[in-house]
Amino acid sequence: MPQHPTSTEVRSEVRSVFERGHDEWLRANRPDLADRFTAELPGARAAVLARLWGAIAREPLPGKVATPTPGRVRFSHTTVAGPAAAAEPFAVAAPGLTVGGEQSPAALAVALWPDRPAFADELDNSVANLALARAARSGHAPPHDLADAPA
Repeated sequence: MPQHPTSTEVRSEVRSVFERGHDEWLRANRPDLADRFTAELPGARAAVLARLWGAIAREPLPGKVATPTPGRVRFSHTTVAGPAAAAEPFAVAAPGLTVGGEQSPAALAVALWPDRPAFADELDNSVANLALARAARSGHAPPHDLADAPA
């Protein structure tokens, strides 16, 4: 069984397949958004991780074996710890949020539910799309016609 970090260890940031894919496409087709997308990734990761953490704290989930205490949830194979405030509904999470030693929601999902890789992929895709939406709302105007964008 893989070793999972304790709540005080943090894995280094690794960009997901979805994040890399979005970045490559933006650099080729919308270079005006590429750097902004990269800048928005930490906040998007934190926002999605906070929603996942809230669900972990509040919902009956596979492998959960005990009623959680604030900031700590026990599963059959591990205990996950994180800031109790980030698990609250509609919590605003700052970039760098760490839950269970992870800053990536998909990495946390893989640690908790290794037999459900599609769920981790959905979380990764959510992070990338949220970062893209935040980058696009930052006042960057798209080309007049996407047909004019470089192929």
